[in-house]
Amino acid sequence: MTPTTIENAEDFLRAMRENDEFRMAARRELLTEELLALPRRFAQYAQTTDSKLNRLGDDIGAVKGLFMERTAREDAPVIASEMGLEWKKSLERNEVVAIANEAGRKGLASGISRDNMRTFRRADLVIEAVDDDGHIYYIAVEISYTADSRDTIRAIRHAEYLTRFTGTPAYAAISSVHIDNRIKDILTENSPKPLGVNQETRVFWSRLPELEPPE
Repeated sequence: MTPTTIENAEDFLRAMRENDEFRMAARRELLTEELLALPRRFAQYAQTTDSKLNRLGDDIGAVKGLFMERTAREDAPVIASEMGLEWKKSLERNEVVAIANEAGRKGLASGISRDNMRTFRRADLVIEAVDDDGHIYYIAVEISYTADSRDTIRAIRHAEYLTRFTGTPAYAAISSVHIDNRIKDILTENSPKPLGVNQETRVFWSRLPELEPPE
């Protein structure tokens, strides 16, 4: 019970401890509006900061993606060489689209979903290479910072489409800094075989260098 009169500091403190209404009234008298608004303003600040950090994380992810794609395209001759082939060219986007369009006109894309064809047209990297005997091959490469099952599925699917559309044997490959451990059993860093040559599908893994922070 709050005392009827407050004669000293002890009475005041006791009233603060025992009566919520008295304590709130005292706070309003003693604290400025700015101090009272601090909890709300801090919550708003924290929410804004989280939003900015999330956007920053997205921006960093985009930068990583651009770095991976540029590095992998520059490494296309290295990828082919590591696979026991000689790089001839990296197909431009319009060349991949032309392959897809020609397949559509010939009915070779029958049964393939619109989404899968759209993904094929935007394939990360398609390499044309030759072996020691001069035989031409394609390499369908998916590029990622950390490759996962989606990357291997796309690489295999795109390699299958290239073989189906052009009649040219194709390899599946991923180019990444890291891999999801759940896909390591289907990856190889040795010279693989084109799809269809052996029963067990093996996706070639070309390791990309780690993105170095600026000095």
